[in-house]
Amino acid sequence: MIKVPEPGIKSFYCLLSLKILAFVSIFFLIVSASALASSQRDLHRYDIPLGNSYAMGTPDAAITIVEFGDFQCSFCARAHPILERLVLEHKDVRLVWKFALHPFHDWARGAASAALAAGEQGKFWEMHRLLFEHQDDLREVQIFMLAKELGLDMKAFRKSFLNPAHQHIMDEDTKLARSLDVYSTPTLFLNGQKIVGIRPFEVMVQVLDEERRLLARGEAPADVSPSRAKTPMDRAMVDLIFKPPRARPTGTIRVGDEAPDFTLLGTHRKPVSLSAFRGEKNIVLAFFPAAWTPV
Repeated sequence: MIKVPEPGIKSFYCLLSLKILAFVSIFFLIVSASALASSQRDLHRYDIPLGNSYAMGTPDAAITIVEFGDFQCSFCARAHPILERLVLEHKDVRLVWKFALHPFHDWARGAASAALAAGEQGKFWEMHRLLFEHQDDLREVQIFMLAKELGLDMKAFRKSFLNPAHQHIMDEDTKLARSLDVYSTPTLFLNGQKIVGIRPFEVMVQVLDEERRLLARGEAPADVSPSRAKTPMDRAMVDLIFKPPRARPTGTIRVGDEAPDFTLLGTHRKPVSLSAFRGEKNIVLAFFPAAWTPV
């Protein structure tokens, strides 16, 4: 015969179980938060060669933020006003821009060349801002309209826009990004410390304050290294992001046979529907998990 515990004992065990469950939940929440923070912020320090990259802020600023970005990246567009405000409100901060172009952004190179061409007339950051503000349409016609809006010498701009040297700058920056395991944009290096994605302005101010405390104690920068050894997973991710993938069709799909039509936004934020395809097509859908999405 099984003896049933008294109601008081039941309540005791129930309360104890709830306390244990709450403790375990809080523990895993803390561990998960720490894991997320460490995945977004790398405590290593990297030596980033600045070269002739365009910079905003005081040249001898104590804190340098190097941003690897792409003018067609929507997250970079969100990051720009935050980073610009940091430089304007903090005299010990400067921002350096480097290109990390994604092969699936077909307007990125033209936009980058436009920024460099404007830079030759002293208007790099002005064009930089306009390109993000008009990110929905960065075709050549639109870019030349932006150049006129800035009052640039259009003859000189056209000549500079087609300068092959600009492609070399983009390629060298993107190559550097790959060597630093930059998988996504924007990726920041604050005095060499890697931060993936952007944070709210208030959080970035806290990061700056922390860096200032380290500098005051003589503890930063430290552990400076050109790059870390890549693991096989790192190399696979780099190749996936920076090398145009080859289509590997698994079979022939006739639109409408097995699935209803659906519409999604393309890279230019214009809707693309399956019904736009006629006849038999080999269709490849690629999904990139956005683990770097800003918080």
